[in-house]
Amino acid sequence: MLQQSAIEQAIDSQFQHIQKQSSGLQRAILPNLPDIQTHALIISGIRRCGKSTLLLQLLKRNEKDSLYLNFD
Repeated sequence: MLQQSAIEQAIDSQFQHIQKQSSGLQRAILPNLPDIQTHALIISGIRRCGKSTLLLQLLKRNEKDSLYLNFD
């Protein structure tokens, strides 16, 4: 079982990593995305179309209300 402190450390480490990453070219769709509070926002597309970049920009825009964990 993981200790809560280990989980908190992993979250903080990944948050710091995301903040250091370049968010790339600003996606035109970003301002038009709905601000959904009660459901998940699903973004789909073909390979290498910019979904991860859009996610990174969305995370930086809503950083107080977001949590991203990379399980790699």
